[in-house]
Amino acid sequence: MQKSRLETFSDGVFAIAITLLVLNIRIPQTDYEHLLPTLLAAWPQLLGYVMSFVIVSVYWVSHHNLFHLIRKVDHPSIWMNLLLLLFIGFIPFPTALMGQFPFKQMPVIIYCSTLLATNLIGFICWKYAANGHRLIDPNVSRATIRRIDFSFFIVNLFYLLAIGVSFFSPAASYVVLGLNTLLIILRKPAIEV
Repeated sequence: MQKSRLETFSDGVFAIAITLLVLNIRIPQTDYEHLLPTLLAAWPQLLGYVMSFVIVSVYWVSHHNLFHLIRKVDHPSIWMNLLLLLFIGFIPFPTALMGQFPFKQMPVIIYCSTLLATNLIGFICWKYAANGHRLIDPNVSRATIRRIDFSFFIVNLFYLLAIGVSFFSPAASYVVLGLNTLLIILRKPAIEV
């Protein structure tokens, strides 16, 4: 299979996952006099949508950047990528749970665990491709590979921290997730594309 075909399919799954996020926003039937309070009551769903939209976007950018370094794909890498996409496509479900039960521990743990698993699978895909420069450009330096490895590690530490914090304050977990996402967006990427 050509690498471009896998990238195109992956882009489609990312797009569908982002689209599914907005379908989780439900406004109950109401009359016009109660529309504003009804809309204001939907803020947890809107917060979940925005947060997950940004997180899925971060995964998409990361996927794009890593595939800039990957020169070819093989059978195992295709199946690992599909496993990654399985978890990307699952993100709307815990997002809906957090919108339905805002600032409750179980939805936060399910959400953070999903992100942790997604990032871990992404790391496994990357390590498989980078090991011995199996699928990546032979000119990619060891320092670049270590920076990318470290990025995956830090992101998963934040997800674990958010899970741990949820035992004391589920609302504070949102702050940890937001800070993690902001740091990912603002930091200089391990690779320049």
